[in-house]
Amino acid sequence: MVVVDGEHNGYRTVILPLAVTDALVQTAVSSTAASHLWRHDPELRDKAESERIKVIQMLKSAASSHQCSQRVFSVSTWATLLVLLVGEMITGRDDYRYLVRMIGLVRASGVDDIGSETRGFLETQTDTNHRTPYTCGRGRRDTIALEQLRRLVNPIPPDVCGGHSLVWVYFIAAAESGNDDDDEGEAGAEEGNRAFFTSRLRHIYAATGARNIPMGLAMLDKLSHTRHVTGWPDALSMIASSFVM
Repeated sequence: MVVVDGEHNGYRTVILPLAVTDALVQTAVSSTAASHLWRHDPELRDKAESERIKVIQMLKSAASSHQCSQRVFSVSTWATLLVLLVGEMITGRDDYRYLVRMIGLVRASGVDDIGSETRGFLETQTDTNHRTPYTCGRGRRDTIALEQLRRLVNPIPPDVCGGHSLVWVYFIAAAESGNDDDDEGEAGAEEGNRAFFTSRLRHIYAATGARNIPMGLAMLDKLSHTRHVTGWPDALSMIASSFVM
């Protein structure tokens, strides 16, 4: 997702126009939007699920058609997979693994007949989703770096416009922090780094309702038991149950 809404928001300038003319993209947008709104209107929950099932069936139909290559490796499929991936972040489902692989395959295979603006947006969003898991290093704890990050983000209110873009930053910082039992922070911090960064995640969840955040918090508890053995990035690859971003 983009940091702030505006004229450079490709979900508004690229995805929505596609949804107007393309039934596959339209169904994916409908499902993801309903997933985001159902916390305010529980009746939309069934709508979100039925639309999600429908778009998956449409993708399967395209893959089994005689014109499989043209229908699957298309801007329609590419945009649909991207929108579904956003939906995974909202619902906290574990299907993101398959979606990331599929969208990477479509991107690598190449899509013809696509405008430069549309291609640029889809490539940027796809590359971001692929690179994020590799930005966490090897799990070596660096207390000084954590303290520097904490001071940097401390003035930023969790519910500020664009604050949702820091979910991954807060997650890897919390994972690096370990347990607060052995992390008192520097300069007399009132709370340990783990508590600080997880608190930020909870505040963002309260503002956005994205279910991948509480799923990520649950993963942190599991990581704390394995990070001294394998390093938390390796452990995360084995226990990840949601797309935390």
